[in-house]
Amino acid sequence: QEFKIVADLFDDLYANLGADDVCVSFWKQRAVYPGTLCALTLKQFDHWDRVQYQLWKCQQRMSKKLRKVAESECRLWQKEWLLACKKLGHWNILEQRANDQKLPRLQLEAQCHLGK
Repeated sequence: QEFKIVADLFDDLYANLGADDVCVSFWKQRAVYPGTLCALTLKQFDHWDRVQYQLWKCQQRMSKKLRKVAESECRLWQKEWLLACKKLGHWNILEQRANDQKLPRLQLEAQCHLGK
């Protein structure tokens, strides 16, 4: 349990420092779900459309409870999926997600990009 807490803190630290490659390497060692590893590898090569799809599939499988995955890995899927949508300019999708999940910051960001 303590390792998971420390690992989450290191992940946040690396992310806040903008050390994306370190974060990816860290998660490649930590992830248990093969879809996570696939998405992280695709991210390193800027295949954002495939990253988005892979993470969407991971989240769908998790919502159907086909596999038990750590909460931190699920949060990674959500965070990286949002990043992929932003990189691809899928602001309509992000606006809908923000409305559904009541995320005012994301809603505002999406609306600004959509010119609303």
